[in-house]
Amino acid sequence: MLGTFDEIAVLGMEIHVTAGFGDNGFNGTWTLEIVCANPTKVYPNMPIGLLYYHPIVGNCDILYNGKYFKQVEPTASKLSEEYCKRKVKTKNVNE
Repeated sequence: MLGTFDEIAVLGMEIHVTAGFGDNGFNGTWTLEIVCANPTKVYPNMPIGLLYYHPIVGNCDILYNGKYFKQVEPTASKLSEEYCKRKVKTKNVNE
C-alpha cells in the first residue's frame, strides 16, 4: 500500500489518487499520481511517501497478470482497453 506522509498531505500534495495498492505478483514499475492542491517544492531525495507491506491473507497462488504487467515506463490509464473489448449498447433518448 502506498501512502503520503502527513506533513506532505497537509501542504496539499497527494502521491496517489486512485490506486494505492500493489497486487500480489505484480512485476513492473509503479507510476506515482502526484497531485498538488497548492504550489509545493519537492527537493531531491526528499521523502514524500511510504510503502506499507501487509501479509497476504487467503489464496496467495493468484498472481496479478493484468494490463500493467511488466510495464517499465510511466504508463497512462489502460481502462479504455476494457471497454473496447465489450460491445456497449446505448439507448436512444428519443425512443
